[in-house]
Amino acid sequence: MLTLGFDIGGTFIKAVALRDLEVVGRGETPVRHESIEALCVQLASLRRELDPSSEAKAAGVAVAGLVDKATGRLTASPHLPSLRHVDAKPRFEASLAIPTSVMNDATAAAFAEVQYGAARGFSHVLLITAGTGVGGGLVLNGQPYEGASGFAGEIGHVPVEPLGDACACGKHGCLETECGAYYLVGRARAGIGSGVHSSLEKADPLDAAAIFEAARAGDYFALNLIDRAGTALGRACAMALQILDLERIVIGGGLARSADLLIPRIMSAARARTFGEIFDRASFVAAELGHQAGAIGAAATAMHRAR
Repeated sequence: MLTLGFDIGGTFIKAVALRDLEVVGRGETPVRHESIEALCVQLASLRRELDPSSEAKAAGVAVAGLVDKATGRLTASPHLPSLRHVDAKPRFEASLAIPTSVMNDATAAAFAEVQYGAARGFSHVLLITAGTGVGGGLVLNGQPYEGASGFAGEIGHVPVEPLGDACACGKHGCLETECGAYYLVGRARAGIGSGVHSSLEKADPLDAAAIFEAARAGDYFALNLIDRAGTALGRACAMALQILDLERIVIGGGLARSADLLIPRIMSAARARTFGEIFDRASFVAAELGHQAGAIGAAATAMHRAR
């Protein structure tokens, strides 16, 4: 069976064609932000590119935001204003002309890592996508877990520092404010601006990659920033482990490139806050599938639901 998967991100739409367990086609195009109609035209074009003979039986579309699993309505999408409060499922389905599932991008990516990536062979998995912001996706009993409404997995907005920084969501001390790249860089700029001595004073650009590079070189200030981020991630992982008894936690997104620095810190903080019997059976690894994980997971979910 051929299924199609699309991941609508803030910058690109990634697309894959999946035949049984093999990716047989890939595509990518910059996102047109002006309207859902423009996005639908792009989806239809990518379908023709990947499936010129119209063989595909189903499709999945992954979107960064909150997706009501019953209706396919997007109730929030921070980087895609044209999709906010839109009944996306019928619009996408009409443009693709095949049955179409709509789901959160992190949930799709988690399922992809279970099927094809860093969590192969595991049935109880949390994927944390840590980049500019922080999201999460769950696979439980081998199936994508979306919760009662479709909003499960939003670990980026678990409070880990109740008196911490203000978050874009309107609350304070969310995980995202402790380890999201936007906040990590902001914290670095604030420290340098207040007179902290660091090699980051000369970084151009001063971004998350520069912070991790400085930490690897032994920069004390950069190491403190990474310690803080890793500890916060470990606290959130401990909550997930205690509640869900997970087998594997996968670190994805841009910060996965620095998993060698983050994962030991995450494990240390999680171990201190988790029952030994639960922590000892869990493993922590970096994601393997990169930026197309959401599209692959959307296609795999569509295949699962079409059978």
